[in-house]
Amino acid sequence: MTEEEPMSSRKQPETIGGEVARPPGTLPRRCLLFGVPLLVGIFSLIHPGSLTNPGHDDEEGIYAQLADQADLFIAVHIVQLVLFPLLALSVWVAIRELRGTAAQVARWALLAFAVFYTAFDTLVGIGTGVLVREGRQLPAADQDAAERLVNDYSESLIAGDANVFAYLGSAAWLIALVAAALAWRRAGAGWLTTAALALSGVAFGFAHPAPYGTIGMALLLVAYWRLELKEPSRDDGARRARLAPASGPGR
Repeated sequence: MTEEEPMSSRKQPETIGGEVARPPGTLPRRCLLFGVPLLVGIFSLIHPGSLTNPGHDDEEGIYAQLADQADLFIAVHIVQLVLFPLLALSVWVAIRELRGTAAQVARWALLAFAVFYTAFDTLVGIGTGVLVREGRQLPAADQDAAERLVNDYSESLIAGDANVFAYLGSAAWLIALVAAALAWRRAGAGWLTTAALALSGVAFGFAHPAPYGTIGMALLLVAYWRLELKEPSRDDGARRARLAPASGPGR
């Protein structure tokens, strides 16, 4: 703008109802919203012990179940160390414009999910997989001891399959998605959209391997699809008027 250019000619942010309107979806935003749940859903299908990859169902204990899948078990959980925080970020981005108590609760719960669920995934996934892989390389005389060690590890309160971090992370995800659904409902989103968000919290909070993890991610994709591509075309002006940039944890 030159010095002669009047102030009134400067481009001002678009506002609706006196508030800054939500910008249209960008490519990075949509890659995050659609790409991450899709990848999480795919890895839930690959996950050893899932409905589609059950392993040795007829044998007792995690040591026997992962006898020939320890490397895959480790690899899946290493990838999930990246995917789960990105999954939390995708929900954060989806509610970025929302204000109010429900949106703030969702933001704090997403932080808790990223911390506790990642800790659970590390201890159970990578930890158990490494123990099984190393145990299988021991002499035959040591196999019984290795099996007892791994099975005891998988049942412990700190590192077991149902440990304290798993419960905290799962509860945080459920709270975050239900709160996000309430926040979007208050902002004018339809019942199908908000129901998909809430049910995604229920399904994925129950377990991340298939079928629950896959169902949870499918529901989340439905919610994102409607928020990004369907909801803006339905009474968007009234809905946007209830949105405003919100402060949250770390802001």
